[in-house]
Amino acid sequence: MITGFLVKRAVLSLAIAIISLGIVESADAQRPTRPRREISGVGGIIEDASNALGMVRGTGRTTNKGVILVRYTANGTVQMGRTTYKVDKVVVDIAHYMPAARWDWELTDPQGRKSHRIEVVREKQAWNETTPGLGATAAPGQALPRLRQVWLYPHAAIWAAADAGSKITSAETARQTTLTFPSPTDGAPMKVTLAADNRPEKVEMVENGQTLVMEYSDYKDIEVYGTYFPHRIVQKRGGRVVMDLTVTEGHTNSYAAFPIPDVAKAVADPK
Repeated sequence: MITGFLVKRAVLSLAIAIISLGIVESADAQRPTRPRREISGVGGIIEDASNALGMVRGTGRTTNKGVILVRYTANGTVQMGRTTYKVDKVVVDIAHYMPAARWDWELTDPQGRKSHRIEVVREKQAWNETTPGLGATAAPGQALPRLRQVWLYPHAAIWAAADAGSKITSAETARQTTLTFPSPTDGAPMKVTLAADNRPEKVEMVENGQTLVMEYSDYKDIEVYGTYFPHRIVQKRGGRVVMDLTVTEGHTNSYAAFPIPDVAKAVADPK
């Protein structure tokens, strides 16, 4: 009886080991692997980052510009002016190819009062809306700062790096890689720091003498479509936290329109 018990126990242990191995292999299959770098130098770094973010799409997966629009949904806190608001919900659409963006904020102030703000930018025009695409009012002087925000998001930053051409430089260590290049908007200095997994962990830009930083962590394939979004977004201005968001949803190439209203055309910001 002891021998039979030992045999049954051995068979059970073997079955458990096989099942566990299958689970590990399944998890490994889903875990992103470091892509084989086929291009040397800066081009190879951008290729790695594009692959790690899931931006490489199309026939033969030959272009890192297959993701032309990214949508983030998040909650957390944000400072606007001198007030820090609770962000009940924000939906951010970033269209790299225009460039354009819309931030649809649902906020609660420290006194518990609710408010709704929609901030939009497209090229040289900035405006606010009451609902997406409707109720536009001009936002003079806001086009440049809003466009700068566009390129601080991770997918947009890599898009901008790919367009920088000979103006980009790189530096690599065992733990991280940095890309330095001018902002597509106005040439302001930008620096993208890539973690060991090749995804941006920090994007920096100098604005009005202060360093504006976006920090990203805990990337996830939220959409389950091979595109990775940071779960946490922290923005700092001059070393002080001005935004702290937790991403709850992420989508790529979803529909978003940015028709420029007449009120915004009348006060277009010069570049």
